[in-house]
Amino acid sequence: MRLQTEAWARVDLSHELTGLACLAVFTGLEDRKSWEGMWLQGTGKTWKALKEFPGRLRRMADEVERLNANQFFRPKVFINPTLVSSDRHQAVTKMKSFYQLPTVLRSYAEALSQHSAKVPRKFPPRPWGRSRWVCELSDLTELATGKPHHEQVASLLSAAANVLNEKVAVDAVNIAETRSRRKKRTKKLA
Repeated sequence: MRLQTEAWARVDLSHELTGLACLAVFTGLEDRKSWEGMWLQGTGKTWKALKEFPGRLRRMADEVERLNANQFFRPKVFINPTLVSSDRHQAVTKMKSFYQLPTVLRSYAEALSQHSAKVPRKFPPRPWGRSRWVCELSDLTELATGKPHHEQVASLLSAAANVLNEKVAVDAVNIAETRSRRKKRTKKLA
């Protein structure tokens, strides 16, 4: 923080810098399958099941709509505000939400489908994936301080490698070379 320019003086970048440093040195996520496993953590789903889930939600919305239209199972029958002895307003609110459920399910399915289609493209596989994070870290440092500070970035990368028990050796020269290669590659693409 002491190196940050006045415009960035009050911005705490410790989480961003630490995250980028870990991405730059961690070798455990070298392929798409590893990244997908990380994205799916806690969902209880495989990648295939997640891809199919929006379709299941749409089919469920169709089923709920059919039930809502049935004369015996529509919400007006089993949540009749005039017959409910408790809070009438609560019963009307609940009934409206039951009729809105198919729309909500379809909206959720669409948003989930759009998001999961983007996810695999967020983190490129090796060989240039790790150097990307080194460059991102160096770029953020330069943006916040006005200079690339390769020595400090190298120290941060070494500390992250040490904590993650990774065998990665990085110095200021490596960082400068990595940035130079990226600039050349970017010029060729332009």
